[in-house]
Amino acid sequence: MDPLTFATSGIALATVCLSIVNALRTIIETHKNCPEELKSLLQRADGLSFLLGRLDAVKHKLLAGDTAYIQRAFDEEACRKTVREMNDLVWKICRPEAGKQTGFLMTIRLIVKNSDVHLLLKRLNDHQHDIAAAIGIIDVDTDLDTKANTEAILRHMAHLKKDLASLGASVESLKTALTVGQSLDALQLASKPVSAFPANSNIPCPAYIPNRQQMPRSSIQFRTWHGATRQFGKETQYTRTRRELSDAAYCYLQSDLHAVLNYARTEYNQDWVNSIRLASGSNYPSGYAPIHQAAWQGVSVEEVQRLLDLGAWRTLRTIKSDLTPLDIARQFRHIHLYDILAPVIRHPLPSKTILKLEESLNNVIQTECKLNDDGVEMGKSATRYPEVTVLTEMVIPLIWFPINEDVNTRGFFIRLDGREIVVKSPYGQQFRIFADGTASKIEEAVILDGNGV
Repeated sequence: MDPLTFATSGIALATVCLSIVNALRTIIETHKNCPEELKSLLQRADGLSFLLGRLDAVKHKLLAGDTAYIQRAFDEEACRKTVREMNDLVWKICRPEAGKQTGFLMTIRLIVKNSDVHLLLKRLNDHQHDIAAAIGIIDVDTDLDTKANTEAILRHMAHLKKDLASLGASVESLKTALTVGQSLDALQLASKPVSAFPANSNIPCPAYIPNRQQMPRSSIQFRTWHGATRQFGKETQYTRTRRELSDAAYCYLQSDLHAVLNYARTEYNQDWVNSIRLASGSNYPSGYAPIHQAAWQGVSVEEVQRLLDLGAWRTLRTIKSDLTPLDIARQFRHIHLYDILAPVIRHPLPSKTILKLEESLNNVIQTECKLNDDGVEMGKSATRYPEVTVLTEMVIPLIWFPINEDVNTRGFFIRLDGREIVVKSPYGQQFRIFADGTASKIEEAVILDGNGV
C-alpha cells in the first residue's frame, strides 16, 4: 500500500478506507492468530467507508449555500487525519521490510503494541457518530421540507384530500425513526468481520429453510447445488426417490411433489427444490428443476411462490436448452408468471466477472478432488459445476456443493463476497477467488457480515 494523498472529497476518503479494508482482510485471511485489534480496525474502516459514501450521496439534498452545515456537523479535516494514521499503521504492517528479521505475526504484534490502536479506534468511532448524525439530520430536514410542500399542494386540490391522512402518517413516522445511536449500532453489527462459513462444515445441508428476504442473523443458511446429472449403476432407494420427484414435477402433481420434498428433508436431510432428473444410459440430462416444470405447465402464481419460498432459483438454467424459468414461461405465453419469475438480482456482477469466477471455481474444485484422490466421477458428462449466477439472487449468497449426493457428507461451501468468491474445501483448504479469476489459498475466509444479509 503506497502512501496516499488525501483529497477533501468524502468519496476520496471512502476509497482510502476501502483500500485499508482490503489490506487488513488480506492480512487476517493469510495469517493465523492475528491480533484482535486488526479485526476491530477492519470493522471500523469498513463502517467509515460506508458512511462517507452515504454522506456524499445526501449532499445533493442541500442547497448550495447550506453545504457549510456539513462542516459544522462533521469535522472532515480531523477525519482525514485519523484515516491517514490508520493508513500509516497498515502501511507499516504491509511494507516489504516487515517480518524479515522476526516472524510476520510477531512483527504485527510489535507494531500494534507500539501504536495507540485503542485511541485510533475511539476516534474512528467518534467520526462515525458525527457522520451518522449529519446524515440523519439532513435526511429529516429535507424530508420534512418535501412533506410540507406536498401538503400545501394537496390542500389546493380537493380531489386529493384523502391523501392527507397518509401524508400525515408519513410525517408522524419520523417521530419513531431510529436514533443516530441505534442506526450506528446496527451498522457496527453489520460490518463485523465474521467467518464466511458455518462453524461445523462437515454437515449436510440443513433441513427446510425458507429463502425469504428477511432471515435471522444468528445462523448461516445455505442452499444445495445439485451437481450430479447422471445415475450410474443400479437404481437405489435414493435415486428412485429422486426419479419420483422428477415425475411429480413433470406432471406437476403438487401434493406428490411436496411430499417427496418433505421426505428428502426428513429422510436424507437434503434440499431437493433445485434438483434435476438424473439421466441414465445414452439419455442427455435436460436439467429441468421443479420450477422449470412449473413454468412449462403454467401453474398458479401461488404455487410458484411456494417453490420460491422453498428456495427455488429464478436464474437456474436448464442444461439441454439453456433456459431460465422465465424463458420457458414466455415460450408458452404464460403471461401470469412473467412478473413472479423475473429474476431478482441482489448481488449484481458483470457477465465477464461471472465467467472468470466460474472458470476459476471449477478449477479449484477439480484440483482439490484430484489431489485428494477422490473416486467420484467429476467429469463434465457426470457433473454440473456450480454457477455463480444463482448466488447473485440469494439473500445470503452461500451454497453447498456435495461431491457425492447420495452420501452428502463431504462437499464444498461456496460464498459470494462482493465481486469475489470464497471456497471451503472438504479437504481442509480454503481459497479466495478474485474478480480477475486468480485464486489464492487462505487460512480463514473473512467477510463483513452485512454482505448479503
